[in-house]
Amino acid sequence: MTATQWGIWAWGVGGVVLFLANPIVRLGAQTLDGFAQGLDPLQWAITVVWCGAMFYAEGIRGFHRQFSPRVVVRAEALARRPFGLPTLLAPFTCMGLLHATRKRLIVSWTLLVFIVLLVVGV
Repeated sequence: MTATQWGIWAWGVGGVVLFLANPIVRLGAQTLDGFAQGLDPLQWAITVVWCGAMFYAEGIRGFHRQFSPRVVVRAEALARRPFGLPTLLAPFTCMGLLHATRKRLIVSWTLLVFIVLLVVGV
């Protein structure tokens, strides 16, 4: 790939990383504050079980096996054939929120809305 193509790829993948890092940092601080206040044994047990379940379901099955490979493949495809708005908004394109099949658009936007509502609710 040329330098321009690497730049487009880096913008797509890097933008996705920044989108993910922001809530991790913000919610991580609140989590650490909660741990600093202390948990009773039942709360620790619930926390350990919940973290284990989320690590497997969201971390391994969702993120590692599905989301991340798709982001990289979309970034490579966009870098090889850049055009217009999808290139300018490469992070959104790499997450499947733009310039995707109808099914992928519906799934991606539904997941995004659900995750945002879940985070706001918690």
